[in-house]
Parts: sequence; structure tokens; C-alpha cells
Amino acid sequence: MTRWQVYLFATLATGATLWFRLAMDGPLGGRPTLTMFTLPIMLSAYVGGLRGGLMATALSYFGASYFLLEPLNSFDIASPVERWQQVFLVFAGVVISVVNEAMHRARRRADAVGREYEAAAHAASESEARLQLVAENARVGLVMLDPDRRYIYANAAYAELLALPSADVLGRQVAEVLQDQYRTQVKPHLDRAFAGERVGYELQRPGVGGTHYYAVRYEPTWTNDAVSRVIVVISDTTDQKRADAAVHESDARYRTLFEQAPDGIVIADTASNYLDANAGACRMLGYTRDELIGMNAIDIVDRSEADHIASALGVLQSGQDYHRQWWFRRKDGSAFAADVSATTMPDGNLLGMIRDVTARNEAEEKIRLLNAQLEQRVTERTAQLEAANRDLAAHSSAISRELIVAEAADRTKSLFLATMSHELRTPLNSIIGFSSLVLKGMAGPVTPEQIKQLGMVKTSAHHLLELINDVLDLSKIEAGQLEINPSPFDLRESLERVTHSFLPMAQGKGLQLITVISPRLDIFDSDRRRFEQILLNLIGNAVKFTHAGEITIIAEILRGAADVSTAGDEVLRVCISDTGIGIRPENLQSIFSPFKQIDGGLSRQNEGTGLGLAISRRLAQLLGGDVTVESVWNHGSRFTLDLPTQPQAQA
Repeated sequence: MTRWQVYLFATLATGATLWFRLAMDGPLGGRPTLTMFTLPIMLSAYVGGLRGGLMATALSYFGASYFLLEPLNSFDIASPVERWQQVFLVFAGVVISVVNEAMHRARRRADAVGREYEAAAHAASESEARLQLVAENARVGLVMLDPDRRYIYANAAYAELLALPSADVLGRQVAEVLQDQYRTQVKPHLDRAFAGERVGYELQRPGVGGTHYYAVRYEPTWTNDAVSRVIVVISDTTDQKRADAAVHESDARYRTLFEQAPDGIVIADTASNYLDANAGACRMLGYTRDELIGMNAIDIVDRSEADHIASALGVLQSGQDYHRQWWFRRKDGSAFAADVSATTMPDGNLLGMIRDVTARNEAEEKIRLLNAQLEQRVTERTAQLEAANRDLAAHSSAISRELIVAEAADRTKSLFLATMSHELRTPLNSIIGFSSLVLKGMAGPVTPEQIKQLGMVKTSAHHLLELINDVLDLSKIEAGQLEINPSPFDLRESLERVTHSFLPMAQGKGLQLITVISPRLDIFDSDRRRFEQILLNLIGNAVKFTHAGEITIIAEILRGAADVSTAGDEVLRVCISDTGIGIRPENLQSIFSPFKQIDGGLSRQNEGTGLGLAISRRLAQLLGGDVTVESVWNHGSRFTLDLPTQPQAQA
């Protein structure tokens, strides 16, 4: 309460007591009962301390003296007894006020102490929380051990180092967690820590990628002159260890390269005073390493190079690399040329590499002389080649003219044969027709001998007509006059008709003719006449050159083949396999050439013009497909016809 609130309370309490005493004057028998005024004094002192008590004491004294004691309405006191009562009242009021003030001050001190304690406790709690947060998020392991070597605290970093959850560590003994490492590495140092020493050492543990290294620090804490806790700080130094090892290894490699390099390597300060030199530089200059250290560049270069030292240092000091050929002087006074490459190292010193180019310069001079001689020879040879080229050009021109004439003659021949088909076929057809009429007796009776002779005439005429037809077809193909007329037709019916036509011939030779036709074959859009012509040639050859065994014809629809112009689309494939004489490997490349027969010569046993396969392949190519062959000599052959299922536009 404020001072004025205390004074007001004391006034009201004393006034109420005085009013009560005046109101109770009759029942109290006219006695002043001054002890009643100790009540407002005690209340005021309790509420306001010394000020409140003294205020109530003064008001009680003057109020009682004025309103209650004789003479009334005066501050004089007539009775000695009442005067002593007033003294007692004042004394009691002072004592009560002083006591309550002391109590007030004690309460205030207690409250202040309590607030300070709460503040300190709060600050300690916050500090502990911050320390806990720091410990849990620290990158080093933090551990607290009790005298029994048990974990009473372990942060997450420590648990991560051991690959264990923190909860699995707390309460366990160090020996139980670290096992072998405890006996061999940890225990001796931990014993020293619990003996009061501050201990630091390196711990090694197996881990991923090899041995891991940890820096460990023990800090003992004391209670009553005894170690009550040991705080452990552990950090993983594996990366640092490996980095140090790598640096050491790198330094060793650098030193090895420095010493073993065939070129001279020197290290100098910014004034070109040598600080180090390798064995190559020593050999090159004829000085020992101790002699070179402390020498200046001007001591080893030729006098003619002395003026260039300052400019070289200027280039290096600007941060650029330096390259130039210099002349040096050896210890014995001999001179040699060397390429110098220099740069500024991170520490500010200069690194220079010296390569003796005496042999290279001599070789370059020899090469220059050889190049000059070679240029002279090239000039002479070029003149000879130009003369030869002129002769060759004249000869090539003559050959080109002859080739043009030959090609024109070939085209004329093909064109002539293609246009003469009617004139060549008409007489042969007449011979065949008249021979048939005579054989049938329509021109009169014929004798057996005449029948035999007329049959030979008819057979020869048929053979000659087939030859002329083949030659004319080939000529039309070469002349580009053979027309392809695609139209839909029944593929199955066409295949069966062609294969059935060879049944008599095959049965006559004792051959088995096997036909396998896929059920997918129905309507096929292509040139039926040319398709059947190809089949007739291929099956006819199989029957002709097979003397025992079988002939198999397989027709099916396949996804596009690489050798067909519609690769990727569906194609018709017809395979004709036989067990005939086969084809020698050396004849496979020429089997599709015109007039080529595998049993050619005077001793051949089979008739034919050698045009069937050539015409078949070219017809297949005109239809957008191809004919290929596989064969093993004396085991048989297989001819494959691939045609696109969609008709191809004729070129």
C-alpha cells in the first residue's frame, strides 16, 4: 500500500474505534477502556508497518484525551491513573509499530529472496535448457560418467559415433558398451580421470571404410574433495587424420617427383635467389644442391641474358606464367640452351622448370635440312606426277569414250532384242504348231521314224522358245521395258497350281514334294504372272538338281525383313528347300549372274540357259522383294523369296 493509503486506513480504524467507544458509553459504565485502541494500532501497524502504527497511536492518544477523558473536549488529563494509561497506550503503540515494521521488513526481505530464488531457478532452468540444446546439437560427443563408470548422460552425437540410440547407452557401464576398446584403450585413461587428472588421448575403433580415430578428453568434476563425475568430450578425427595422411602422402609424392624429375626444377624467392633445387638442375648446371641454394639467377645464366631477368620477374609478379628459351652457363663455363617455364606458387615463391634443349635444337636443325631436301624432292616428284596425270587423263578420256560406246551398244542390243520378240517367237510358234499337226496325222499318215524325228523337232523348238523368252525377258529388264501389273489374286490357289504342275516330274524321279501353306495366305496383291514365273524357275531348279530325297515348299506371312523394301511391314516368304547336289561356296556369289550354271562346261548333265535365277532375282526386285540362297555342297540348297504384301510402284 502507498503511504497515503496507510494513513487513511489508520485514520478510519482509529475513528471507528472511537465511535464505537462513544456509542457504547452506557454499557461500558463510563470507563474509557483505553486498551480498545490497541486494536486499530495493531491493525494499522500490520497493514502499514511503522507509519501505520504510529499514525494510529497518535490518533488514539489525542482522540481518547479529547473525547473520553476528563476534562472532555480538552487534551489535559485530570486523573493520574488515566494519564499513565495514555502513556502505556503510546508505549504499546510504539512497540507494536516497531515490531510490525520489523515483520514487514522481514517479509519484504523474504519476498525479495524468494523472487531472487525464483529468478535464479528460472535462469538456471533456462541455462540448463540452453546447455541441453547445445549438448544435443553439438557436433562432438558429450558424456557424463558416475564413479561406477556408468553413463548418466550421453548426447546424440556420441550415440551416433557408437551407432547406438542414446537410450541404449544410459545406465550402462562403459566396459559393457565399448567392450574390447575399454580394456585396451579406455580403462587406463579413465582410471586417471577418476583419480583427478585431466586426460586427453586418441581412441581407435573399427568402422565403415577402415579404422576410425577419435580425440577423447576427460574432465573430472569434484564434490567434497572427491571426483563425483567425469565429463567426456569425444570428436571424430578420422577425416582430419585421413586428410593429414593424404597431405603427407601428397608431400611425399611431390618430393619424389621433385627429386626424380628429369628436368631441372628450382624454387626461388621474389628476388630470384634460389631456395631449393632438384637433382636434375644440379646435373644440368654442374653444381651441388648446397652450392645452388643462395645463388642468384644472374650467377647461372649467360651474360647475354642478364638484362632479361628483371622483365621475367615483372611478368611473374603480375600473376602471369613465364615461358622463354634462355642460355645458361654451367659451373665449368660451357653454355647450353634451355626452355624455362616459371610460375608463382601460393606461398609467393617462384617455381622454375629448366629443360635442356640442346639435343632438340640439333634435331630441329637436322629436320629443317631434311625438310628442305624433302621439299626439293617433292617439287621434282610433283612435276613427274603432273606429267603422269596428264598422260593418265588422256588415257582415261579414251577409255571413257570406249565405255560410252560399249554402253550405247549394250543398250542398243537390249533394245533390239526387246523389240524383236514378235519376230523371233512367230517362226518358232509356227514350227511347234505345224509339228503338232503332222504328229496328229492331220497332214497324212506318218511313220514311226517320222514321229520320232518330228518329236525331236518339237522338243528342240520348245527349248529354243524358252531360251528366247528368257533372253527377251532379261533384255527387257535391262532395258527397263518390262512392265509390272499388280492385281489381287488367290495366293493359295496360285501356289497349289504351280507346285502341282511339278508333281509328275518329281514322282518320275522318285522325289517327295512337300507343300506347307500358312492358313493366313488368301488374297495377295502383286503381279501374278511374274510371281508364278519366279516360282516355276525356283521349283524347277530344285526338281532338276535333286536326284533323291525331297523338296519342301513353305509359304507364310512374316514381319518385314531387312532385305525387303518395306522392312517393318508384313512380307510373304516362300522357301524352297531341296536335298540336291547343293552349290559350292565359291559359286554362291555368282549364282544369280546371267548364263551362269553350277555344272557348266562340256560335262554338265542338266539342261538350262543359266538365266532362270538371274531373271527370278531381278523380277523379285522389281516386285519390291528379293531372292536369297543358302546351300551346303552335296547336302542341298534353300532358296528364299521375300515379297511385300503391298504392291510396289514401278520405277
